Parts: sequence; structure tokens; C-alpha cells
Amino acid sequence: MSKTADLIIRNGRVLTMDPEVGLVNNCDVAIADGEIIAIGPDLEVPAGCSTIEADGSIVMPGLVDTHTHLWNGMWRTYAESAGPSTKYGALGLGMGPLFSPEDSYQAVLMAALEMVSNGITTVHNWAHNMVSIDHAAAEISALKDVGIRARFSYGYHWNLPQNEVMPLDNVLETRKRWEGGLVRVGMALRNDTTQGTVPGHFAALSVDPAILKQEMSVMRENDIPITMHIRNPGPASYFIDAGYIAPDTLIVHGYHWAGSEWDQLAKAGIRIAVTPDTCMRGLKKFMPIGDIIASGAPLGLSFDHMNGSGHADMFRLMHMTILNEAMRGEETLPALKAVELATAGGAEVMGLGDVTGTLTVGKRADVIMLNADALSLTPLHDIPMAIANSAHPALVDTVIIDGKVVKKDGALCNWDAADVARQANATFEGLRERYEATL
Repeated sequence: MSKTADLIIRNGRVLTMDPEVGLVNNCDVAIADGEIIAIGPDLEVPAGCSTIEADGSIVMPGLVDTHTHLWNGMWRTYAESAGPSTKYGALGLGMGPLFSPEDSYQAVLMAALEMVSNGITTVHNWAHNMVSIDHAAAEISALKDVGIRARFSYGYHWNLPQNEVMPLDNVLETRKRWEGGLVRVGMALRNDTTQGTVPGHFAALSVDPAILKQEMSVMRENDIPITMHIRNPGPASYFIDAGYIAPDTLIVHGYHWAGSEWDQLAKAGIRIAVTPDTCMRGLKKFMPIGDIIASGAPLGLSFDHMNGSGHADMFRLMHMTILNEAMRGEETLPALKAVELATAGGAEVMGLGDVTGTLTVGKRADVIMLNADALSLTPLHDIPMAIANSAHPALVDTVIIDGKVVKKDGALCNWDAADVARQANATFEGLRERYEATL
């Protein structure tokens, strides 16, 4: 090792997700200044180096979420609970404007800490309640305080007039002021009215293609990555020709495309984030997982919002993805491939394939450890199958992000989870009271 390790994980079952290394039993992982510097058995422990004993643990890359609206996790047990006023769209239009920057901070803090506790080390915060630039500052502050690797995609707010361009200067200023460390800044587009969204669905969030073209042009001139929802029924060629499909754009959803269209999309450079709960439960559709994989397009998993998924359980998303292919009548999706979608695939989608997603010498040390002695994983034989089919967040014992231990022995290191929950509850009650007073 050319560098001297400051942390070594010792004697674990190490599933690297690096195709050249694979699974190594009784293996150590050495870390220096947040970088993985060696992987192998019986590594030398330098004087002063900290160690974590991983005997009885599965050691693997941190999980990667590719698209979640962290701010509306505040609605988790309120959305859909009491008729039209608690529908997702009604809350976006009615409760969204009532969020103060402090409310946004508490919402993102709660959601990001849940993700970290559940083994998610990278998140794409698809922020579409940008009432003001101060709300962006608050959300990014929460991400930085948590210490999670993140892209913050500066979006619109739900009452932005359909003939009005987004405040692009705010996106540029946010990147100038806040990008750095583990946080990168991107931009989130609205939908395209030419093809139309699902009939009657979020019509207020759809704008003329000319507006989208103007917004994309400014972002591309400034090398700011773009993301966009596409749930529209139009052909792949339309979205490619419009410039929405490109290597600098992360597309969310896209479930209506099939077969050879995915070859066109892959050739155009698509990166795609799918959301099993939204697709299967919300839209009553199957995800075209096999078609996407066959095309070679980078593919990752995401939660969309906690109202649908309930909580940030990436293990469940892996399982749902396997079930999706089974119910489509397709060939069985291998468990290792499902784990790849939640790690290396997600990192590639986020443009972070050279940073995280696998345990590889030279990459940053985003590592999680699962309790392999748990009854739910017993008897333990096929580790990828155990992860994708039997694991759950309660098994996440240790989480390391960029070489920093943020969860140890099953508990967050720098946060009182119960206190964060109390603050989030108080924030929600304030929002709920203000919202219901408007009805």
C-alpha cells in the first residue's frame, strides 16, 4: 500500500461488486483519507490505525438511490389518508408553498438520516419544492449535515406558472455557493406538454418544449447535469430529437418504452432511474427491466417518494425488481444483477461510477456491513441472494461514507434518531395545521 491506512475492516465476507474481484471471504478492506487502498486477506495494520472487526458480517458497497423527493417524506403517513385534500398532487400544490426553509431542512434531514441508517450512502435529492433559493440552501445544508453523498437537483415548485421559465440564476447561484464536498448540484426539469403527461396527472407541471429548450440550453452552457421525469406515452424518437435524452440527462420512469426503442435510447446516451413502487403500485405497470438491461443503458433504482415506498428500504426494491421480471414472464433476474442495480448500476446512472458503487482500490470508501449471523440470513450460502431476497434495513450494522464511520453497532454515530423524529413530527404538525386551515 502506497498510502498508510487509517481504517481497516477486518475478516469479512466482502462482496466487492467489482467484476474483477468478486466475492472474497475472510477479507480485509483498507482505507486511507476516505479512499480504498487495498482489499485482501490479512492486511497489515499500521500503528495507530483503527479497525472494525467484520467476522460475522457481509461487507459490500453502500447502496445508491437515483431519484427521491426527500422534502415530501413529511407526508409519508398523511398522503392518501383523507380523501382529495391528501392526494399527492393536492399536497404538492397546497402544502408545498407552506414549507419554510426550516421545514425543508427538517424534512430532508429526516429522510437522509433514514437512508444512511438503512445503508444508502448516495442519494439523488430530486428537489421540486423550490419556493425560494433559501429552500435550496436549507435542503443542501441538511444533506451536508448528514454527510451523505448526494446530487441536489434544483427543481421548480408546483405553482410556478406554466409560461414562466424556472429561476435559472438561482440554480447557478446555488451551485456556486453550495456545491462541494459530497454534494453536487444539478437541475430538474418539468414535463413536456407536446406529448402530454398521463391524462389529468400533474398538468400544472407540464410546459411548452420551448421553455424546456431554453432551460436545458443554460444548464448545458454551464455543465450542470439535468434530470427529467418522462411518464408520457410518446415514442423514444420524439424525446431523443427534443434533446431530453443525452449523456448529461438522467431520465426517471420511462416505463412505456419497449424492445428496440431501448436500443435507440441507449445509443443516445440515456441514463435511467426506475421506481418499483410508483410503477407497479401507482401506475399498475411492470418495469421493462429486461429490455433496459439488454440495451446496455445504465440503470438504477429509486424510491420516488416515501408515500409510496413507505420507507427507504433498498433491499425491498431489489426484491421487487426480481419479482417484476418474474411477473412479466421474463427470465429470472439473477440476484447478483439486482444487487448491481442498487450499487454499481446506480452509481453509473449518477455519473459516479469512478467514485463509488463498488469496493475497488482507488474509489472512495462508501461501505456498509450487514449482520450475517441474523436468523433471516441463516443458513447463509449465496450472498447476493441473501442480500436481494432476505436482507432488510435492520441488518445494517455499520455505514461508512467517504471513509467516515457514520453508523456503528446498529446506531447512528452523531445523531439521536428519536430526537430527529420528534423534530420531524413537530414540523409536520405545523405544516398540517397550516394546510388544513386553507381547505
